[in-house]
Amino acid sequence: MQDAQRSREAGQLARAEQVVVRGGSPAELALAGQKRFHHQQSVGSHERVDLGHPRTVKIIEHQNRIKITQLGPGALEVDDPPVDAEILRLGQLARGGQPGLVPVDAGDLGPEPGRGQAVSPFPAGQVEHPQARADPMSVPEKPGTGAGDPGYGGQGHGSRSSVRATLEQLTAEPADLLVIGGGITGAGVARDAAMRGLRTVLVDQQDFGGGTSSRSSRLVHGGLRYLETGDLKLVLEANRERRILLRIAPHLVWPLPFVFPLHRGDRIPLWRLAAGMWLYDALALFRNVKTHRMLGKRALLEAEPMLRERGLLGGARFFDAQCDDARLTLATVRSAVHHGALVANYTAVRALERTAGRVVGAQLEDRLTGTRGTVRASVVVNATGPWADRVRVLEDSGAAPLLQPTKGVHVVVDRSRLDHRDAIVFTSPIDGRVLFILPWGQLSYIGTTDTDTAESPDQLSVSAERSR
Repeated sequence: MQDAQRSREAGQLARAEQVVVRGGSPAELALAGQKRFHHQQSVGSHERVDLGHPRTVKIIEHQNRIKITQLGPGALEVDDPPVDAEILRLGQLARGGQPGLVPVDAGDLGPEPGRGQAVSPFPAGQVEHPQARADPMSVPEKPGTGAGDPGYGGQGHGSRSSVRATLEQLTAEPADLLVIGGGITGAGVARDAAMRGLRTVLVDQQDFGGGTSSRSSRLVHGGLRYLETGDLKLVLEANRERRILLRIAPHLVWPLPFVFPLHRGDRIPLWRLAAGMWLYDALALFRNVKTHRMLGKRALLEAEPMLRERGLLGGARFFDAQCDDARLTLATVRSAVHHGALVANYTAVRALERTAGRVVGAQLEDRLTGTRGTVRASVVVNATGPWADRVRVLEDSGAAPLLQPTKGVHVVVDRSRLDHRDAIVFTSPIDGRVLFILPWGQLSYIGTTDTDTAESPDQLSVSAERSR
């Protein structure tokens, strides 16, 4: 009877999509379950697999303790708790260490309208977090003491890890670093500083990632277009950053195959494209997802049958990466919180504090309650993107603008109208600029334009003429 009951239990676990994760590298542990369903299409094959655009896999965090073992973009090391002997029979370990179970909700395996809808809304006063913990995370003392330790007033990773810091918490004691702007740049600066043990405060006047960081082309590209301008250093840096993100966040950044077709009359000849592709792979240290392939006319039409056949000369197939930009920003903010940063959205900077000619803090306003307070900081970082000049005026009312704002427009259409398989990059037959056709779930977006604008970033508008 017991054997029969155990068999039924094992079958139920299998139907519930329980994934056994073996002890080992962090990528195989904390992220393996999500990576499995986000990237079922092998990048090393041209076989087309309909992923159905699966939803995000929910990893139940209370079964793992995350230990930050090193500074910088290292992956996470998971310390697994003991596992019931009955569950051990579901899979044998390939090497030493105890298995950790990543329960996967079977409801998450069905198709959804589009990958771009993966970010669920949550109250403005909260930072999204799958589950609050009553016990603090176990982390080593180095590289920083701020990791998850609420002892100095940080949110840590305990019961307050999913709640925005109050104005009282932000202003309770001086900060080492105040970051203004909660886009991907500000979030990354705050995370890095918190990992180094600095008392860090991050504020944004709106939602985290509510500006450019959730309205991008969703590409983590290696800077192919910058080869034409000769900015090889930027291409090298972009390739390195892309490689890091693919390693530490494969559930939010994934490989994206591109085809680059060339037609008779295009401004880029075929030999120049081939040379550029070799240089691109070289600047990636030949460590891209896969090296490029030059394709003839027939091979290109097999890869993308919707391409215009007339005048088609050939082209290339290469890899860049795509990301869920809003979720990547939120994940970076949450990581900063885990390492001890204080974060608060809907907190506006109304004035900058100055002492002896230097900025030493800011006057903050909680836009949800209307209360105000002053936070002191040794260093203040302006990471507000298109709002940067507005913050600079708070320091010097006569400051000349540094930015020439530009506006980019994407045209979004149903993917079935274009019937493309992978991403496509091509040159405009009108003005020769580089354009993309990018897949996103059941949609495709085409872009982007890049035109100067005098509009406020708070009140951008799109006209039919500017979208051409």
